[in-house]
Parts: sequence; structure tokens; C-alpha cells
Amino acid sequence: MKKTMLAVLVSVVALLLVSNAFALSATAVTVGSDRQSASNPKARLTTDQNVFVTTTVTLTNDGNETLNSLRLNSVTPKLGLSTTDLSVNATFTTTTLAPNATTSVTVNIRVPEKLDAVDSTKFAEKAFNVADLQFAGTGATSGASATANSAVNMQRRNYFEIKDIDICVNDRCKSLSDRGRIDGIRPGDTIDLRVTIKNRYSTIEREDLDINDGVLEFEIDDRDFSENDNVDLSDISSDEEIEESFAFSVDDDVRDGTFKLEIKTFGRDENNALMGEFNTIDLRVERQSHDLTLRRLATTPTVLECGVNRVMRITTTVTNLGKRDENRAAIEVLSDELKIKDRLTGVRLSQDDSRTDTFTVKVADNVKPGTYRVSARTFFDDTAQSDEGTVDVTVPDCTGSTTSTTADSGSGSTQLSADEIRQAQLEAQLAELQAQLAAKQTEPVAPRTTTRTTTPASSLSSFTSSGSYVALLALVVLIVVVLIVVLIVKSSRPRVE
Repeated sequence: MKKTMLAVLVSVVALLLVSNAFALSATAVTVGSDRQSASNPKARLTTDQNVFVTTTVTLTNDGNETLNSLRLNSVTPKLGLSTTDLSVNATFTTTTLAPNATTSVTVNIRVPEKLDAVDSTKFAEKAFNVADLQFAGTGATSGASATANSAVNMQRRNYFEIKDIDICVNDRCKSLSDRGRIDGIRPGDTIDLRVTIKNRYSTIEREDLDINDGVLEFEIDDRDFSENDNVDLSDISSDEEIEESFAFSVDDDVRDGTFKLEIKTFGRDENNALMGEFNTIDLRVERQSHDLTLRRLATTPTVLECGVNRVMRITTTVTNLGKRDENRAAIEVLSDELKIKDRLTGVRLSQDDSRTDTFTVKVADNVKPGTYRVSARTFFDDTAQSDEGTVDVTVPDCTGSTTSTTADSGSGSTQLSADEIRQAQLEAQLAELQAQLAAKQTEPVAPRTTTRTTTPASSLSSFTSSGSYVALLALVVLIVVVLIVVLIVKSSRPRVE
């Protein structure tokens, strides 16, 4: 047993001595930069077709035996590249390396045209491991070989970028760069996103490459706030800029918080190298404690009728976008010029809920013709105003004149007189009746079948005694009456000299 253990120990020591005798190390290198041009076989000049970079690899003899015949033993390409793509060449200042000594090896390596400028996930500019170089030396005494690997990382310039980002929240716009931020976004806001992308390849002959199958997309990926869209850019010529727009709304129930808007564009150039950029914008949604937003304000009609007892209906839709339920909300509609005002109090509205109310108001008969503004306001705690909106209502000239001026200063509009309004209504009714008569006369006949049935003579009736005949006769009479009324209105209108 002791002899066996001793033999194992001797073997281990011998192995350590041998490995210590042959130990060669090599440094990893990174070449190129974010401004490094790449080879372009489509260029006219050879120097542009094959672009090389130079770097230095340091070899160290970590063993206790001199190494002779230092050499580049092999090149192992990565990323689907070939040895021809890289065309690596190594120049040694010496081929002998004493124990604990170092030497520098000059390495020339071609920048492949198909080398990606960005990664395929976040489209970040980076250096990629394009090859592993294996160096070797032969022991001067033992004749055994010692090897060491050097990883080569390479970066090239990215030619496809996001040049500009403009974001408008409602009418508030801001130009941003990567890691920018938009504050003060509220639920229900409309966001317009405009992104400009550019192919940075120039039109000079040695570059002049298109970006093919370009894509631009954005995404907000959150449980409470989720939006995404994309557009195919097709091919983007060298030095070309393209602007694309997206629009979306913030949901009413979005919580307070910061949400990541991710914008990315990508495509491959004519040499199949991946280019692109990834930007992130912070969208800060901030709910107010009280926020009774007026979502809709409309009047019926928008042009008041002539005559006494002119009635108008004002419809409002209010949404509670605040942080809390409202128990003492109020909604008010008013117009000083039209001498109308109405108010609804004691309104209860839970967070994120909406309600629609209709106010029926009477407009005074002596209001002058023109266009007037009707306002609606929302309140919390009964008196604290939250939101306001306006809508225009037209009062026609009911005195027989043909034109009037709107209530807004500096603007003019043509209004119909009372007679013209009545005539237009009658003519519209006449046209509708004529259309109904035409439709009645051209009703399709049901297709015939081969099945015959015998009907007793007593059940047959003539067309003149049928209900259809009576309805048609009534329709004709009504048309004649409408025509007479139209003629009377026209004849009674005063002549304009």
C-alpha cells in the first residue's frame, strides 16, 4: 500500500515538473474602435477592399526551459468567419524565449466586411471575439511543444443610428436623446413619438452602402402600461434620413410610476453586417390627487332653431383620473352671452370611473345672431375647479337677413335666414320622400319557383284595394303638399333690390 502511494506521489511530482518546464502564456487583444472602418469588397481601391489593423500580442515563457521556434501555430475564426476573412499575419522579433522572458509579436488582421457592429439583442456597439490565435514554442532540451491561446476581439463602426427622438404629450413637445425622460404624463394623455433614423454610410465610393431590410420599432412592456408598434423601412440609401411617427394613448387606469419606452432600429448593410441602435426613454406617469377630466363636451343642436322656446342639450362626459374617489364633485355648464348656467352637485365618482350627463337649457329669444362659446367645468369638493372645456354654438339670423357676424372678434360667417332654414328643411323632406317612392317602385321581385299553388278565388284581391296601394297614394299626396308649402315660402320672401 505504501509503495503504491509513493508511486502516485512520484508521478504527480514528475508531472508538475514537466508542466512547469513547458508553460507559455499569451495576452488577449482588442482591436478597432467605434470609428473603425471595415473592408469593403465593393470599393474600387484595393486598400479599401481590404482594411487591416495591427496589434501586439505579448508571449511569456513561464517554464524553466528555453523555448525555440516560436510561431503562430493556428488561427481559429469565430462568428462564422473564415481564415480568408481575417487573413492573420504574425511577425516575431525573436524565435527564442528564455525562461521567465517575454517577447512581443506584431499581428496584422483584416477587418471583415461582414463583421457586425452591434449585438443582436440590445443593438449595443461592442467588440466581438473574431478569432483565437494559438502560439507555440519547442523546448530546447526536451523537444516538447508549449502552446498558448490569444483571444482577438474586434470592433468596427456602426453606420445605422437613431438621429433624433421627439415626443409630444398632448401639445407639449420635447427633443430627447438616449436615457432621456418625460415628466408630467397623466392617464388619458396622447403621446406622439417621432423618430429620425439615418444611414451614416457616406456617398463616397469606398463606402456608399445601403442598409437593407431596416426596421424601426418601439415598446413599453409593463403590466400596467403596454404599447408596441413597428415599421419596415425597406432599404435606406447611404446618407439617407427617414422620419417615422407613432401615436398612442395612456390608459386611464395606469398607476403612478416610471415606464421604459424602448426604441430600436436595425438592419444589415450590403455586406450583411448588422447595424442598429437601441435607446431608452423614461416616461413618468403622475396622477394628481384630484383629477376630474372633461372627456366630452357636445351640444344638440349645434345650430339653434328659430322660434320661441329655443332649447339646447349640453352633454358632458367626466372621468375621475385622480388618486382617490370623489364624493363631492360638481359639473357646471354656462355661457354668459347666451345667458345660460346650470350646475350638478353632490356627484360621486370612483377612481377611473366615468359618467355622462345631459343638461337641458333654454336660450333667450333675443340673443343676437352669431357664434357663441359654451363652457363646462368640473369641480372637486364642490368648489375647487379641476378641468374646463368649451364648444361653439351658432345662433342663426331669424329676422330674414341673410348674413351675420360671429361672436368671435376678427372672424366672419354666413348664416341662413329663418325662411331659408325652413325652406331647406322642407326641401330635404321632399328629397327623402322622393327617394322612398323611388325605392318602393324598384323593389326587387322575389324569384319564381317551379312549385305552383292554387288559391281560392275568394282570397284574391285587386291591387287598388291592397294596403300597398293606399300607402303609395298617401305618399303622393304628401309630396304634393310639401311642394305647395315650398312655393308659398318662396313667394312670401321679400325681394332684394
